[in-house]
Amino acid sequence: METFRPPGAINFSYSNLADTWNRWTQKLKNYLIASEKGKKPDGVKIAILLNLLGDEGTDIFNTFKSENGKSIEKFDDVLEMFTNYCIPRRNVVFERFKFFSCSQQEGQQVDNYLTELKTLASTCDFGDQEEGLIRDRVVLGIRDMSLQERLLRESDLTLKKAAEFLRASEARKHP
Repeated sequence: METFRPPGAINFSYSNLADTWNRWTQKLKNYLIASEKGKKPDGVKIAILLNLLGDEGTDIFNTFKSENGKSIEKFDDVLEMFTNYCIPRRNVVFERFKFFSCSQQEGQQVDNYLTELKTLASTCDFGDQEEGLIRDRVVLGIRDMSLQERLLRESDLTLKKAAEFLRASEARKHP
């Protein structure tokens, strides 16, 4: 029988608990699927969750109450309560400030820069404009000024096209 590695313990004192929690729950869900423990009854899944979260997570869980004051018995409800605990209300202005301040760093590869921008944009509530704003931030934030000028000459520039130009330029410089 295959064994799958569960996510490691989570430290609820991390300064960036929201990102840590999102990453941790993604690992938890993958673990539950891969190990087929996701098919178990909710009580078992809650016990697995609390075991993985450790003492601090159990202490936090013990503060949760349902709307009628009873203990919470559905796994998805418990996960949602932990999510609400770990992810404070987002300050969209601050998230957008971080996004619009992001420029390519010295030596940063194009794909790393694109990933950083996409990650930052995911918390900005840009809606339908997200891809266009990422494209614009790429053009504004790249370090290579000649490449920036080349991108600015493209009247129908898309994020995909910009990424292709940047990757091709990077490949020519660092074969």
